[in-house]
Formats: sequence, C-alpha cells, structure tokens
Amino acid sequence: MRHCMLVQSAYPYDETRVQREAHALVERGHEVHVICFRHTSEPRVEIIDGVTVYRLNVGKKHKTAAAQFQSYLVFWVGAFFKLTSLHLKKRFDIVQVHNLPDFLVFAAIVPRLTGSRIVLDIHDLMPEFYCSKFGASMNSFGARLLKLQERWACRFAHQVITVTDLWRKTLAGRSVPEAKCVTVMNLADP
Repeated sequence: MRHCMLVQSAYPYDETRVQREAHALVERGHEVHVICFRHTSEPRVEIIDGVTVYRLNVGKKHKTAAAQFQSYLVFWVGAFFKLTSLHLKKRFDIVQVHNLPDFLVFAAIVPRLTGSRIVLDIHDLMPEFYCSKFGASMNSFGARLLKLQERWACRFAHQVITVTDLWRKTLAGRSVPEAKCVTVMNLADP
C-alpha cells in the first residue's frame, strides 16, 4: 500500500504521533511518504527509517489569528501542488491528513477524485484551539467559521481519527457521523 501523510509541522521532531503512525506502517511493509514543514537546515527530501519525507519551505506558525490563517493557507497551496505531483507519479492508496488546520484535507482533492481513500487525523479540535489561543468564545464569528470548515473537512474525508473519546463524541455531535469517526489515543507505544 502507498500511504502519504500531510502535516504542517516538522517531521520527525514536532509530531511524535505522525512519526509513530508512519513507523507502524513501514513495519507492516507499506510505502510511506510524508509532506511537512521544513526548517531551514533540513534537506528538502530525505528518507528517515524507511519514510520518504518531503519538506516545504512554507507555513510557519504565527501569533495572530490572521497571520496563522495566512500560514495555513500558504502551506495548503504548497501541500496541494506537492501531493498532486507525487500522486500523479505514485498513485497513493491512502492520504492521511493531520490537522491543524482541518481544511488541509482539501489538498487531497486530486487523490480523492482518482480513487484514494482520505483520512483526516484530528489532533486538536480547531474551534476549541482557536478559542483557547485567542481568547474567543465558542459563539464568536471565528469559532463558528471553524466549526463550518471542520464539518466540511470531516465530510470530505472517508474516515476521521481523533485522539480521545470525548473529542469523538464532540465531533459526532457537530460534524461527522459517529460511525465514520474512530479514536486512536495519543499515547506512547513502546
């Protein structure tokens, strides 16, 4: 199976969940590719423990909501083109998109249209994350927009993974049928 992961973080350092999932797939004999953020000193393409990593020079994180959104959007554009290019050469069976942001899943439109299964792996609930980070209420305009994009992203994906049963129930209550959402807890697996 050819599996591609998108994550707006550095691999393998920033997201141990992504690293553990990628290693588990490689150990089972699958071909794994990761498209991620690049720190300036890292190579653009590298194979790490059997995982082919493609790093993009876009998408730094910022402190204001507007700057953060711009960062997400720029990374989305880069990820869309990189994923589309790789998919046309390799034909991924599964594309797994790790949030934040949820709308990063739409970078997988070409793979989805050509038969790939799309998995949205929700590490953080974006509306709650936004409210916590920027001191907004869950009824604010920004939180309502994030709930809407969460709903669209969950509908676009064939499967949704989240990290706790509470978050799965929250998602089932506002964005995704409960049968489409599974919990894979974010715990170390020695």
